[in-house]
Amino acid sequence: MVNKVVEMFTKGDEKTNQAVIEFPVGLEQRVDGIKSRILTDMQRSDTSLQCFGILGMGGAGKTTITKSIYNGMHMHFEKSCFCLNTRANFEKGVIDVQNKILRGVLGNEGTEINDEETGKTFLESKLKGINALIVLDDVDSGEQLDALYHPICSSLGQKSVIIMSSRDRRVLESVQPNDIFEIKGFNNREHSERLFSWHAFLKPEPPAHLLQVSSRIIDACQGLPLSLKVMGAYLYGHNDESYWNESLLLLQQNKTDIFKTLRISLKDLEAKEMEVFLDICCFLIGEKEGTACSVLEGCYGLGRTYLEVLKNRCLITISDIGIIEVHDQIRDMGRRIVREEKRDRPWDEETAENILKDEKARSTLRGLSISSDFSFPKEATKCRSLPHLKILVVKQVDDRELIRDEGIWGMFRTKKFLEKVRCKELRCLKWRRAPFGDVPLGICPKSLRVLDLVGSEIKRVPIGSLPNLQMFPQSRGGVWQATGHYK
Repeated sequence: MVNKVVEMFTKGDEKTNQAVIEFPVGLEQRVDGIKSRILTDMQRSDTSLQCFGILGMGGAGKTTITKSIYNGMHMHFEKSCFCLNTRANFEKGVIDVQNKILRGVLGNEGTEINDEETGKTFLESKLKGINALIVLDDVDSGEQLDALYHPICSSLGQKSVIIMSSRDRRVLESVQPNDIFEIKGFNNREHSERLFSWHAFLKPEPPAHLLQVSSRIIDACQGLPLSLKVMGAYLYGHNDESYWNESLLLLQQNKTDIFKTLRISLKDLEAKEMEVFLDICCFLIGEKEGTACSVLEGCYGLGRTYLEVLKNRCLITISDIGIIEVHDQIRDMGRRIVREEKRDRPWDEETAENILKDEKARSTLRGLSISSDFSFPKEATKCRSLPHLKILVVKQVDDRELIRDEGIWGMFRTKKFLEKVRCKELRCLKWRRAPFGDVPLGICPKSLRVLDLVGSEIKRVPIGSLPNLQMFPQSRGGVWQATGHYK
């Protein structure tokens, strides 16, 4: 009996780890109607899978609402999985998202996926007949539906429910859900006041001298939970009414553009805090807190301190299991700053191609994320040094597709470029599932702090010449491990 009780509590914690909600102001009223409708539809028909859509603009609270629905319903199903930030994670690699869903539903019984088509096949076969609740948070393309929703939908049991949140009504309508619930900002003034005040003052109402300006700032946020939280956290600790009035003026000038509204919250960040924020937006979302700290300490001397500053500003969150998370609107704001102003952290291939053409931009590059088959612009092919590069992420694409489309050398295109380049200041190298036997020496400098080659064929790693290395996750297949020498 004791073992059974422990097992039940463990399962409960496991299911809600990804869905803990802070400051659930007005949440119960917003969620109850949706949850009631879903449960009613489930009772009316237990002979076919049910699908529901959650629609709303960024910052309206879609993720918070789906988390609450998930927390209140997962115990009604055999299995459940909450797939957070589908759009952002899909950009980093569809295979990882497919693996996450399989492991979420099947636990340790999940099978490791190596390519997208195999992932679809496994989602169709391994989940066969299981009655599960699956949430796909922030879906925005037909490609994501093809790789995730359709295989799951054709496989799960008849009493299953899939909930999808999106900013695009057409994406939701394409799967013909039972219902689409549109989420807007708070329509209850009291909820807006409470959410803002808890972040600005750590109590439910403002002091007398800030009462009027607080009310006007809340009006300017137009009931949008993200704006209320970020502006409240930005103003926390400031008691000067003139400072609040200045912030109100900025907010009123930009209230129709959420990026400009959110950017107000960056105004008082110190230079290194701003650099840390941009590194996170471009490369460190989804990483473990310890990994992010190692990278940031190597780059800026401090790690946890900067994370705490950004967390207090509501610019990032750290999940209960220690994963770095950023709201997609805040992430996109940071990336817009990189694209339009800094031009030093390309996080996707379109941005990378544009920036790598510019010799001056290459010389100041601080981070780079590309795929293993990336076609470097000819202006960059003669590059021999990236002197300020701190973070390098290479996403390995499906080998079979590369060989079919471009021949065996397509899969080594990025490696060939990196073999000629020296990155003496590199702090983090992430290249999972690399299909070759050794790491180009130019991207294994003494300054390296984090080396992530999980799932690779690599057998030779010069650990002895990496005195600053702190994070070195082992291959899941056990092909190689950390040693004091080549192995």
